[in-house]
Amino acid sequence: MFKKILFCTDLSENSDDTFPYALDLAKKYQGHLIIAHIIEQPPQTGFVDLYVTEDIREKIEKERLDYVNEEIESRYVSKMGNMADYEVVVKESSEAPYYPLLEISKEKGADLIVIGSHGRSGIEKAVFGSVAERLCRRATCPVLTIRSAK
Repeated sequence: MFKKILFCTDLSENSDDTFPYALDLAKKYQGHLIIAHIIEQPPQTGFVDLYVTEDIREKIEKERLDYVNEEIESRYVSKMGNMADYEVVVKESSEAPYYPLLEISKEKGADLIVIGSHGRSGIEKAVFGSVAERLCRRATCPVLTIRSAK
């Protein structure tokens, strides 16, 4: 039923609590697990270019990417046991995270998206928005949202 499962993580505790659901579904359906993380980039301004050289910017980007990959390895891949049918996709984007997650879903042909929900409401939801809610509204495949018990 679910041959390609996209697990979306923001490297939060909530995502850590959600991962076992995605992993269990991938194992149950013998599916391909795609672990996706979006590195949010602030929009570039000319002002930053005055103080940050290209080589420094590249070094910062590499260190940030290395950090994300190490976190994904320790939080998720290390807990997968003998499951080998997976891939990790990390993208940098200045757009709201749900846009690149939708792109990844389409590019990879995901049958299911699994994402944690922080359960924000009221003003907090209005200010921060909800990536999970926006994915639910725009995805072309089912979306499983898991709200952390914490």
